[in-house]
Amino acid sequence: MKKDNSLRSLLGISQKDLAVILGVTRSQVAMFETGKRDLPLKAKQTLTELIAYLKEKKEPTSREPDGKMQVLMIKEIEKMLKENERKQILLERKLKALHKKILRQYNFVKAAGFMNGRINKNEKVNQAREEVTSEILKLNDTNFILEFDQELLIAKHKFLSEQLQQMKSAL
Repeated sequence: MKKDNSLRSLLGISQKDLAVILGVTRSQVAMFETGKRDLPLKAKQTLTELIAYLKEKKEPTSREPDGKMQVLMIKEIEKMLKENERKQILLERKLKALHKKILRQYNFVKAAGFMNGRINKNEKVNQAREEVTSEILKLNDTNFILEFDQELLIAKHKFLSEQLQQMKSAL
């Protein structure tokens, strides 16, 4: 008596998850599905009750949310938009501070280069210039990541705004 795993696919769960629900091991579920072994009586009863429950709780034919659900979804999207805007503001501040820091360090490298071009070359200035140049490269990497995050936030904001507009127009 070979059983198929259509019950598991109906539930959308793995053998391991079904085993947890039934209180048996994953291998017992696997052997039950292939028809090699039967489930313990208690597991069979649980499975029967689960199948009966699923038959009672059929999904509604319409995938469209009702009015109350749409209002809740609109509120959630509005909350997400506010959080997105807050993150954009914080990110903009971080970018401005980073740009100022990069500019200061870039100006130091220029000044150190000027000093190095003079007759009395200073080894400490040259070493500091190399360290700051290395720091500028790291800051540029950070700048790239922050600007990328900013673009993602902008895209997410646009998407959420469009979803909100559609939801409001559907009400």
